Amino acid sequence: MAKALILTTDGQRTERELATLEEMQEVVGGNIEVIGLPKSDLYVNEDGVELRLPPNRLATRYAVSELNAVGRRLLLANEDILGTVFILGKPDASGEPTDCP
Repeated sequence: MAKALILTTDGQRTERELATLEEMQEVVGGNIEVIGLPKSDLYVNEDGVELRLPPNRLATRYAVSELNAVGRRLLLANEDILGTVFILGKPDASGEPTDCP
């Protein structure tokens, strides 16, 4: 179980413990896809484009900021992260996600 930071498309931020795949899928509204960032992992709905989910400006700014800090840039087809997302820390030695940094 790890504490996630949830970012909604309307700019809300909440923390929640997520223990199961089902809980993670509930947050993003479907199957999850992981976008690996330098200090954390961003979990999104893998079908966000097809579902025409709204842009998540807060999540996009977060990802761009983390990538810019290490001289990289966000490469997405539409350049916006879509839908409600959550952030967890990088996995520990056993492969389990850690709390959001």
